[in-house]
Amino acid sequence: MIGPSCTSLPEDASLSAPDAAVEAVVHYITRSSEYSPSTVKAYRIDLIQFVAFMAETAPGIAVAEITSRVVQSWAEHIADRKPATVGRKLSALKTLFDWLWLRGEVASNPVQALKRPRNRAEEMRWVTAEDGVALLAACRDDRERAILATYLRAALRYSELVSLRLADVDLIRNELSVVGKGGTRRAVPVLSDLRPHLTRWLAVRPQTDHDLLFTTRTGHPLYPKACWRLFRTLLKRAGIDHKGYTVHSLRHGAATQMYEAGVDLGTIARFLRHSDMSTVGRYVHAGTEVVRREVEAKMATSGTPLPSSPSDRDDTAVASFVGAVVAEVLARLRPALATTEGGRPKLR
Repeated sequence: MIGPSCTSLPEDASLSAPDAAVEAVVHYITRSSEYSPSTVKAYRIDLIQFVAFMAETAPGIAVAEITSRVVQSWAEHIADRKPATVGRKLSALKTLFDWLWLRGEVASNPVQALKRPRNRAEEMRWVTAEDGVALLAACRDDRERAILATYLRAALRYSELVSLRLADVDLIRNELSVVGKGGTRRAVPVLSDLRPHLTRWLAVRPQTDHDLLFTTRTGHPLYPKACWRLFRTLLKRAGIDHKGYTVHSLRHGAATQMYEAGVDLGTIARFLRHSDMSTVGRYVHAGTEVVRREVEAKMATSGTPLPSSPSDRDDTAVASFVGAVVAEVLARLRPALATTEGGRPKLR
């Protein structure tokens, strides 16, 4: 979240020009623990592209003159990109204007009124339980199996997986010490079916001059592109079309498999390290049948079945039941509904 420290720049620093404002906000988020290095890098590129667009379409415009209509023209300019890419670029722009608003440089955030593009559910691809079994069978050595199993059972981001060090693996306590977004460290459980894969890999891991847990075939530190290449290779070996898949599909698949196994969303949120339940919802791709079974199981134990005829109806009992359900739903969604904090924009 952007807070009071955003005013640490000299008071006479001129931020009226878009390029100066971008340079200043990138400087701020680079020092903030709320943004990962990869996010800072992506936001910087996104904002530089926006400045270039402004220089071409509205040369000499000041940041205070950028309206929602101007931002809309930028959104239309990048509309042919993937929805996730457009969403990130608009998030970068929102971060910029939230920061400028807090400094008093603009009266409002012109990005606020724009609707963000959403990935349609049918366009999302994630690794199913059956896919996971096929991918594991396609692995050819302990290194590949350990990497894949860690993705599928620890639900890590690729940046988290490649940064794991030997000292981060505790097979006595059965946990991984993971550095996540913003440099925050969390403990991730080592599930019983992940432990053997890590044990076997540690037994054959080559001696190297670095202490990173996972390596390339030649013993060098594993890097993000190598993760994608391995995943794509495993998809090809397993006979699965790679179209629509990314390495992040493994994290989505891990969350979905937890949910289908009966793990509640609150526990999944803690596992994924997400406080926003709406964010967790994007990771869980439950089929209608799974949802139906869960709802029926909850309702069967509520002690308040729906009446079979008007004469059986008990309005008081039904009202009590509905109230309890609403209260439970609101309790789960309250973090997602808290979009402001202290009267200031809350950045996610």
